Amino acid sequence: MRILRDTLKSDVIKLCTHVVLLQIALPLGLALNVIAPERLLKERLYQSGDYIIGGLFPLHFGVTADRKLCTNFSEKGLSWLQAFLFAIDTINKDTTILPNITLGYDVRDDCNQVDRAVEAAYDFISGRKFLGRRSSGDCAVEPTASSNDRPPIDPRHRNCMSVTSSRRPSVSAVVGSASSVLSATIANIFGVENIPQISYAATSRWLSDKKRYRSFFRTIPSDDLQVKVIVDLVHHFNWTYLSTLATDSVYGELGVEEFQEEIKQQKICLAVRHVLPSGGSRGALKRFVDRLQRSEEGRKSSVVLAFLPEHEASSLLGEISRYKLKGKTFIASESWADTASTLEQPPEVVQGMLGIISSRGTVPGYSDYLRDISGENLLRNNPWLKTYLEEKLHCHFEAKARQLDCWELLENRSSVINNTLFTNGKVSNVVDAVYAIAHALHSLLCDSGSCEKRHIVHGDLSQSLHNVSFQGCQGTVSFDHNGDVSAAKYVITNVQKAGNGLKYVDVGSWNGTLTVADHKIEWNNGYGSAPVSACSEDCTPGYRILYSSSKCCWACVLCDEDTFTNSTNQEVCSSCKDVFGKGWTNNTNNTSCVELPLEYLTWEDTLAIAASVISLLLFGADVFCLGVFIRYRETPVVKGSNRELTFLLLVFLGFCFLNPFLYIGRPNDVLCKIQPNIFGFVYTVCISVMFAKTRRILMVFTAKMSSLSAIHSDRRRSEQKQVLLLITMTLVEGSIVGMSTYLMSPEETYDYSKPRRVIVDCGTPWLTIHLIAMSYTCLIAIICTFLAFKARKLPEAFNEARSISFTMFVMILVWIGSIPAYLGSHGKARTAWFCFSATFAALPKLLFLIVPKVRIILFYPEKNRADVVRSQTTNHILTKAVRRTSSVSIANSGSQSAQLRRRSNTAGSTDSGTVMIHTRKHGKAKRQASSTESQMDSRRFSDLSERSSRSDYSEPRTTIETDIDLTDNKANLNEFSSDTKL
Repeated sequence: MRILRDTLKSDVIKLCTHVVLLQIALPLGLALNVIAPERLLKERLYQSGDYIIGGLFPLHFGVTADRKLCTNFSEKGLSWLQAFLFAIDTINKDTTILPNITLGYDVRDDCNQVDRAVEAAYDFISGRKFLGRRSSGDCAVEPTASSNDRPPIDPRHRNCMSVTSSRRPSVSAVVGSASSVLSATIANIFGVENIPQISYAATSRWLSDKKRYRSFFRTIPSDDLQVKVIVDLVHHFNWTYLSTLATDSVYGELGVEEFQEEIKQQKICLAVRHVLPSGGSRGALKRFVDRLQRSEEGRKSSVVLAFLPEHEASSLLGEISRYKLKGKTFIASESWADTASTLEQPPEVVQGMLGIISSRGTVPGYSDYLRDISGENLLRNNPWLKTYLEEKLHCHFEAKARQLDCWELLENRSSVINNTLFTNGKVSNVVDAVYAIAHALHSLLCDSGSCEKRHIVHGDLSQSLHNVSFQGCQGTVSFDHNGDVSAAKYVITNVQKAGNGLKYVDVGSWNGTLTVADHKIEWNNGYGSAPVSACSEDCTPGYRILYSSSKCCWACVLCDEDTFTNSTNQEVCSSCKDVFGKGWTNNTNNTSCVELPLEYLTWEDTLAIAASVISLLLFGADVFCLGVFIRYRETPVVKGSNRELTFLLLVFLGFCFLNPFLYIGRPNDVLCKIQPNIFGFVYTVCISVMFAKTRRILMVFTAKMSSLSAIHSDRRRSEQKQVLLLITMTLVEGSIVGMSTYLMSPEETYDYSKPRRVIVDCGTPWLTIHLIAMSYTCLIAIICTFLAFKARKLPEAFNEARSISFTMFVMILVWIGSIPAYLGSHGKARTAWFCFSATFAALPKLLFLIVPKVRIILFYPEKNRADVVRSQTTNHILTKAVRRTSSVSIANSGSQSAQLRRRSNTAGSTDSGTVMIHTRKHGKAKRQASSTESQMDSRRFSDLSERSSRSDYSEPRTTIETDIDLTDNKANLNEFSSDTKL
């Protein structure tokens, strides 16, 4: 921007200098006859008329070192001039626009130089002040040395290369110039007099500033739109890293700055940005090409945007060809996007270039106009063409001996002149500019088909141009408040091979929206697809961008868990939860989301199959044992084990083994409420049965003599108490668990906390209710264990207490051990753990309580006889009585020994011998008495055993009766113990 400000400052200083020199030096030079009017009118084409339209065209694009002569003909300038002449000639012949009014013209060659344009502009607005010699005739000139080499002038055409007149009229409007720099410079001059200026090729956005350029108009769109086309084109091919080259002028650098402004909020960056000084510099071009070749940024950017005038673009391409820089695709701005000089470059340099030009409108009648005029009249109509053709064809129109005659070559002028004059796309812009002035004059001068010739104030003509609207070569032509043409269309061109040369091919268009035929494009080096121009490779779906040095340079990072990207170069990975909701996660390559699998214990799972097999096997074993007990229900072992309670225990043990089947499969609200209640019920019944059995055994064998008659008289009442106890304990559990279920209301829940899955369970309330049920059963089990421990020494045939104690202990250990395992697992594993724990908690009851009895029943039937059972009971009672009797005898013996020791102590030492003899005699007598007592006990024990053996067990007896018999035996043993003690 600093360079641009310096350039503008230089242009303003240069403009002021020219104005001062023209105001002072020109009149002084004329007065002294130092500067002749012919010098001012050199490089001029003039035709008189009622209203004069000025024209500025770059018929050359260079000057000699002394800046006196213009060099290097511009075919574009010649074509624009011819279109200008055609438009005025057509309007003059048209009776519908400006009837009876003739338009004239005053055309100058600005040579694409600021000083030439300023001189012409000053001459346009101050021509009325210069007086010269009056010539004979309207447009004839007196023969001079400077005009001898020109062909004779036909007075009918009134066209002059150099003319003097008594007074030249000022121009009404000016068409030109082509350059944005020149147009901006001379627009200040025309703005002083408010002379309308319409450019056909100047695109700089600064020219839209009406405060600075109040009388400027143009029939070509502003660079604002051209930049939008370029940005759309860059987006279309996904180019994100470009290099730019521009001149430090209102056209080049402003165009690049506007491009930067457009891409500021987008992921497009400039790799190498280079600015050339005005007028071009081979050294600056060399530095730019060197950066493209050697720097990392230059190598990565395979696309180069060049905002350059035509001649500087030609120098750039020549420098690239000299350094053999290949693999670059150029985007050409409008000023050089369709120039012939580009097609003269090596194909490896410019093939694949994309250009942006304003839409080529059709000029009706232009081709017929070129064909109808003769060669001589064509040269008279456009005398600059003579010199161009002589240079182009290397011939002479006034050929001498051994010189090629140009007239002979022009017989086939359609291939030479026509290609030169109307192949350029801006011909329609020139014609529309002339017609815009004509329509503005018509609206001011004409009314109801008649026109009045009168003096027009330039401000009125400018205002009329703002209101103009007509159907031109490019469609409807009108100007907005900034003087810019309202309608804007662009064509995208592509440089392609055509035999041994190159050609421009239209591959797209822009009319607010870009349309590109990708299949028509030929890329550099013949690539079939667009080149890649990026600092970093695209991040494919599944990855996100991690920026490094700039917004265009990055690393690709894989998306995190549960996130995804489904397009290239995304900056943020989208959360599956946010996009699709809970229960979704990324797929394997993080490009989309898939629904999380629901995890619960299914029937196909290995753990479920294992739990089912174990449960069925144990259930089968339980059914078998129940069948054995039913089959042998009248045997002493079955009867002695409290037969009815044992049957009930076996039935509910079967339910315990089948309980895991409730937990396999997907949970639902009903199952979540049923499971804890059934679990608590079946386990409570089992534990309550064992509690009742233990309590009954302990009560029978610890009953006192005073209660024996009550036991005999109220057997049924005892049975009712057992049933009542079972019902009470079960109802308590049911009430607690039922109330908990009602209050907590467990239901199907989804746990999303675990990765890659959704766990379906019944939630925390379900677990809490199970823990309450387990706590209740454990409490009963602990009490039962305590009672069983007290009854651990009862007869083997009736003593289930030891087995119950061990069973309760194992069950409690299973529950305690299963809790951490359950809490430490999740999903199906947790449910499987619960199934196994529930099964193994019931297994000890079957293994330690039932299986030993089944073993006796099936494999040791000799032990399942009434006499054996009665004998075991009697032995237990007698052994207990003997132990009690022995303890009494030992106590008595101990008291007698203590008396003897006391007596010996009082007798003294002199009587020690006598005492010892007495003690030996007493001990011997004691041993004899003990032996006699033992023999008596043995005889009584044998008599009691024989009496017990002879007892009749032929009649069926209930469990309560058996217990009463045991109590009778205990009463007999008590009588026996009393006799012994006596």
